[in-house]
This record gives sequence, C-alpha cells and structure tokens, in this order.
Amino acid sequence: MTSAEGVLRLNDRGDFTVPSASLYPFQWLWDAAFIALGWSTIDPARAWDELDSVVRGQWDDGMMPHVVYHHPSALYFPDPDIWDVGRTPPTSGITQPPVLTSVVLALARAGTSDPATLERARRLWPALLACHHWFHTARADPSTGLVASFHPWETGMDNSPPWDGPLARVPVGELAPYERKDTVAVAAEQRPTTKEYDAYVAIVMHMRSVAYDQRVLLERAPFAVADVGTNAILARADADLVELARLLDVDTAAAEAWAASSRQSLQELWDGASGCFCSRDLRTGTALGPATGASFLPLWSSVISSSQADALCHHLARWESAAGALVPSTDPFSPAYDTSRYWRGPVWLNVNWMVAEGLRATGNDGLAGRVADHSGRLVTHSGMREYFDPASGAGLGAADFGWTAALARYWLEMD
Repeated sequence: MTSAEGVLRLNDRGDFTVPSASLYPFQWLWDAAFIALGWSTIDPARAWDELDSVVRGQWDDGMMPHVVYHHPSALYFPDPDIWDVGRTPPTSGITQPPVLTSVVLALARAGTSDPATLERARRLWPALLACHHWFHTARADPSTGLVASFHPWETGMDNSPPWDGPLARVPVGELAPYERKDTVAVAAEQRPTTKEYDAYVAIVMHMRSVAYDQRVLLERAPFAVADVGTNAILARADADLVELARLLDVDTAAAEAWAASSRQSLQELWDGASGCFCSRDLRTGTALGPATGASFLPLWSSVISSSQADALCHHLARWESAAGALVPSTDPFSPAYDTSRYWRGPVWLNVNWMVAEGLRATGNDGLAGRVADHSGRLVTHSGMREYFDPASGAGLGAADFGWTAALARYWLEMD
C-alpha cells in the first residue's frame, strides 16, 4: 500500500499535483487546497507552489476556475475545448467551493515566525480578495445574499441527491457526441449516470452560449442552487479572510462586510423543523432534500448557534448507527442512499476533515474523534482511495487519490 507521502510524490507534476494519475490528470481548485496541506508537512515551500499554480488560472473578474489545464491529456472529459474559454492556461468555466482562503490562513499561521511564509501569503492576497469579491457580486442571489452554483460540478458533489430535481429540469436537447473517460478507469456503478452526464454537458453548452455572463446566468441558468456546502465554506472563508488581513496588516473592511453577509445568509438554509441545513433551489425557492454530508459543513463555518450544532450532532449520531462509518455523503435513511455511487452515500475524507474540525470548534470533541477514527480505519483498510463504502469500508473510485493522501498525512498522521 502506497503511503500518504508516496501518493503525493507519485501525483506531483513539479509545481502542481494531480488528484489521480489514472483519472484526473489536471489541477482541481479545492483539491489543490487540501493537497497543499499535505505538502506542508513534507515541504512547506512546495505547499505554496501548489497554491500559486492553481491561482494562475484565475480569471480577470476574480473567478477561480475549478480546473486548470496546465498540460494536454487525453485521459479526461471534459477537455479544454468543451469549455472554450479562450484563456491561457486553459481552464474550465465554473468554480468550486472556496476553501483556498482557509488553507492559506492555516499555512500562514503555521509559519508566522518565518518572513518568507508571510511573503508567500501576501503574494496570494490580491487573488483571494478578488475571488471573494467575485462570489459576493457575481454570484450573490439578490433576495437572500446566498451565493449561487450553476453546475453540480461547482458544488464539488456532482451527483448529490438534492440535485436530482433541478437536473431533471435542465433542457438537454440534441447534444453533440461526447466520450466519457471516467468509466474506463472506474466501475460505472461508482460514477454518475449517463443521464446525469448529459445534463452536465447541456449546462456547459448553455453557459458557453451566453459567454459565461454571470448576470445572465443569475437570471436564467438552467441549474441554479444555493448549495449549503459552498455557502458554509464561503462563510468560513470570509471569516478567515478577515483574520488573514489582520495577520498581513492590510485593510479588513471588505472582508468584514463579506463575513457579516455570509454569516447572515447561511441562516437562510436552516430548516428548524428537521434540525438541519439544506440547499435551496433558486428557481423554485424550495429546500432540496435529502440531507447530505454538506449539511454538516456549517459546523466548519464556525458561525452557527450552539443549538444548531447540537442538532447536527444528533443527526450525525443517527447516521453513524445506520451507516457504519461517518460521514456518509447522503442520509442513510433516504431512499436515494447508495453506498458505492460517488456522492450518493460514500465517505469522502475532505468532508470528514472539515466536519471533524467543525465539531472540535463547537466543543464536540468526542464525535470529532469518532469521525477521525472512522477515517483512519478506512484509509488503513483500503488505502488512499478517492472515496469509501461506509458499510464495508471498501475503497472506491480512483486509487492513490491526492486529497485523501494529503489529509491522511496532515490530519490523521500528524494530528
């Protein structure tokens, strides 16, 4: 079994790290953030290189694209031609949850005695500031302040059951033929379905047709949701941007305003009847169920009430008894629950780390420890896999997966 450090070195491409050599040959946005944490335990300078590399893909308007295509590869669909964004380096036309700021703050705090570390953080400050400005202007829903996601890939949880309803309304029409590459490397029953992929491609084609104009997309994107995971991660990132500004001794006014906005907006997704946070369909205004692993990411945000944290802990305990290992990506009591299909049930280490950190921050050390213990057992049993069956512990998806290795190193081995 390849070690956590061994996987990072295997996937290293010089100044960026691929999530998987066999399935994901480019650099993904939130993967890069988690992977930088892993590198920080081995080579701190290399961790900053990882972040510098992903920021090279940033658009002029501040958007951080979810994939940066640093070099060509025939192993993955969609390729840069599908997005047709006309940029160098080529990128996708969508974003991912903004965990990057929180990772920059963590790395900067770990090296406050080293002027070179603070200088690396300072170099990234303009990009982070522009990214947060973009979220709060280009993507803020006027009625709620919640940030919108226009593609399931933007949420990071592609085939999560709450997206079933909104995806069903996406007009697919006649698509040009395309060839999936993911089911060559991974069993089809562990991946999104063909019907889901058709909708994914149709959304990309629509976004291309309006030249990725965010104002147009806010009004009529075929898929528009307020994802609880993205909004919770943004609330944490906004608060961390304030702390980073203080650390770097720069103006905090914009960051403080954004933090206040996201803290208030996140409460829009609280469902008091069920005692849980749920995403919302921005076209219909309805809450999107079932609860998922993302429903617990408000713990990571550090801006929820103690009663809300208690309610989430109650749900986690119920899920543990039903699923076996925490944190399954879908409510194990839901008919949509599937222990092997991507984000419809399997456990993902990046979500587990954020949930465990949130549990510790809210004083729930015992439950945080159980999430860590489950995570450690899954990795020990099945290696650095992309995701895990919560019932059997089997490793699923890609082998030698980057963020699993990075967080195993940063969290499970070093904590």
